[in-house]
Amino acid sequence: MHGQDPNSPLNLILLMHLCRADLLGRWILATSYFNPLTSYCRFSGGMLNVCYNAVDRHVEAGNGNQTAIIYDSPVTGVVDHISYSDLLHQV
Repeated sequence: MHGQDPNSPLNLILLMHLCRADLLGRWILATSYFNPLTSYCRFSGGMLNVCYNAVDRHVEAGNGNQTAIIYDSPVTGVVDHISYSDLLHQV
């Protein structure tokens, strides 16, 4: 994207892919900043459902049996693996 129009349709599609987030509603303007230490994407006017992006879309993609959270308590010694499907049903 360096040296090109950041608002060209191709760059906006690439930007959505790099951000790896599903947005609800229509966004108006996309801006981004990427470097090795810090990066961000902003889609003004779009709505973001964080829970959907963190859990639901993994189940919909067929990855429900993969581990979403590893609970590891050094106090009790309990270690538990919670799948995306389990997490979806618990919340």
